[in-house]
Amino acid sequence: MSNIEFLKNAEEKLSSGLEETRYLTVKDLVKYNSIETLPLLMKATGDLSYRVREEALKGICAFPKDVIFPKLEKFLRNQDNKKLRMAAIEAFPHYGKEATPYLLRFLKDKDERIRMFSAAMLGKIGDTKAVNALIEALKDPDENVIHASAESLGKIGDKRAVKPLIDCLNQSFWIQYPAIIALGNIGDPTAIKHLIKLRDDKILRDVVAEAVRKIGGIK
Repeated sequence: MSNIEFLKNAEEKLSSGLEETRYLTVKDLVKYNSIETLPLLMKATGDLSYRVREEALKGICAFPKDVIFPKLEKFLRNQDNKKLRMAAIEAFPHYGKEATPYLLRFLKDKDERIRMFSAAMLGKIGDTKAVNALIEALKDPDENVIHASAESLGKIGDKRAVKPLIDCLNQSFWIQYPAIIALGNIGDPTAIKHLIKLRDDKILRDVVAEAVRKIGGIK
């Protein structure tokens, strides 16, 4: 069977209604060990089956980072195919801290969506080397980028982010909300006096109360 025939046959099987067929097809694509299989593996990351998606991600992440990262970036920038973008967003964090330097570049990208995706992925990775860049991203002109950066700083949990996140409490709800959650996750007591100023806000009071409980160790 030629390369073209193999890939065409695999594509047809990935469209099958049988989960086991799709799963075994992905495993075959991984064994094939060719960058030509990448589009099909990316497609499989959007499968309804969790094990098909995970097997596809494993296959993608088996490629060396210097080979795969530029291709993932291309998919991330694809404005016409949401599934490819989502697949790239899932794949980058699977490389862990190896992906941090590559993703940090995106925080300065001219496209606000790329900056937002980068901030979110860095939070999934959890590398403290991204903290300073994410703090700087809290000043981004786009609120979605700030929102994603605040969320990610909360996931990383580094206390360097406390003061910048406190500053976010004076901004819009869309920024206040993730900042409050992040401060609760980080757990620095200095944030409490700033959080309780928002306890009478009907929309924020529950999340404020939860954040204060976390910081104070109250369950």
